[in-house]
Amino acid sequence: MAKTIMIVDDDPSIRYSLGRILGVKGYDIKVAYSGRECMKEVGKLKGKVDLILLDIMMPEVDGITTFYNIKKVYPDIKIIFISAVQPDEKVKDLLRAEGHRPNITKPFDIGKVVETVKEVLGE
Repeated sequence: MAKTIMIVDDDPSIRYSLGRILGVKGYDIKVAYSGRECMKEVGKLKGKVDLILLDIMMPEVDGITTFYNIKKVYPDIKIIFISAVQPDEKVKDLLRAEGHRPNITKPFDIGKVVETVKEVLGE
């Protein structure tokens, strides 16, 4: 059974390109355009999401707030932050404390995206 990855980014081109890259690798791809929509979609799936690629900077609800909201309800979902900039120390501390991989920086290196996803999923 394919693992489910949700891509959360307010930029439709990012959702599309990551979805294509990972979909070709056999993952079941879900997308959300905001932190709020992410929570709603994860809820509809009853938390049956293996990994979330989560943009840090989004309107309405940012990625950090979304991270904490998801972890309260679904603590086992793995999360990788994606961002156009290197994360600040607060985000780096969060990543280390939660045992998550460093964020993936835009523009994406396709090989690094796939390698990081597989590593986090234990493949």
